[in-house]
Amino acid sequence: MEYIQMTLTDWVEMKQKLRRELLGIKQSFVRIGFMLRQIEEQKLYENDGYKSIAEFAKAELGLEASTTSRFISINREYSADGYSEILSPEYAELGRSQLEEMLKLPEEDRCMVKQETSRQDIRDLKKFNKAEPETGVADDLREVVENFYKDNEEILNAVFSEKDLGTEKENIKSLAEIINPSGNRSYKKGLFFLIMYEDKIAVKKFGASPQEMTWEEFIKVTVDIFGESAAGRNTWQRYFGKEGAEKSAPVDAAQAGEADHGDSEELQKPDEEDPDGQQESAEEDSDRQQASAEKDSEGQYEPEKNKTDKLPDGQGGIEKNA
Repeated sequence: MEYIQMTLTDWVEMKQKLRRELLGIKQSFVRIGFMLRQIEEQKLYENDGYKSIAEFAKAELGLEASTTSRFISINREYSADGYSEILSPEYAELGRSQLEEMLKLPEEDRCMVKQETSRQDIRDLKKFNKAEPETGVADDLREVVENFYKDNEEILNAVFSEKDLGTEKENIKSLAEIINPSGNRSYKKGLFFLIMYEDKIAVKKFGASPQEMTWEEFIKVTVDIFGESAAGRNTWQRYFGKEGAEKSAPVDAAQAGEADHGDSEELQKPDEEDPDGQQESAEEDSDRQQASAEKDSEGQYEPEKNKTDKLPDGQGGIEKNA
C-alpha cells in the first residue's frame, strides 16, 4: 500500500465531495419514490397488464412490495412541497435509514432527530410515544435530571470532581463532555425522553411537543439539586446514601430478570419484541435483495454517527491500495 500526501484543503474538498455524493443518493430515493407515485396514481402499470404498482415494481424492477411502499412514503413525507422529486432542505443532512425510521414518527417529533441520531434512538422514541409511561417517578425535568444521575453514579461524581461548576462557556462545554462523552446519547425516565447532543438536549414529555434544553440549564439544575451534597468522588453516595446503594447492589438471578425491565434505561439495546424492529429487519432483508436497484446498501453510505476527521499541521497520509 502507498500513501498519498495531501493538504488540509485537499482533505476538506474530498469530504465535501463525498457529502455531495451521499446527498445525491438520498435525492435518488426521493426521485424513485416520485416516479413510483406517478405510476401508481395514473395507473400506468396497466399499460403493461399489471394490476397494481406492487406487481409492476416486483416484475419490472425487482422491488419487494415493502420497498416500493417505502420509496413512495419517503417521497410523500420528505420531498419539497410534498410532491416533487427534490428532497426538502431540512432533511438533507439525514441518512436514508433515519428518514425511513422517521416515517412513523409524529411530524412534531422530527425536530428531535439530527444527523448524529442513531436509528435505535428513533425507534426508542417511537416506543416511548406508544407506551403508557410510569407516573410518580419523573414527572418534571428536575426529577428527570436527578434520576439520570442516580442511574449514572460515575458521571455525577465526575461532574462534582471538577474545580469549576460555573456558567462560563468553557466550563459548560467541559461538563457536557463528561455527561455526554460520545456527543449523542438518550435517556428515558417516567414521563420524559431525552436525546443529548453536543450543543443541546432534546426533551420530549409524554403527550407534549418536544422542547429544547441548553447545557447551561441542565448544569444549573444539576448544581441546584446536588450542590449542597457536593463531595467530589463521594457525591453520589452522600446524596443518595443507603437508598441508592441498595438499588445498585448486586441481585440474584431471579431478581435480575425483573430488574432488566425497569423503566429507566440508557437506550442502547433493541427490544426483541419491538414490532417496528421486527418489521424493519424484514424490510432490511428485502433491501439487501434489491441492492442493485437502490445503488448500494445503506450500511455503506449511512454511518450511524457523524465523526469529524482532523489532520494535524495541515497534512496527512491517505492510505490507498497499490
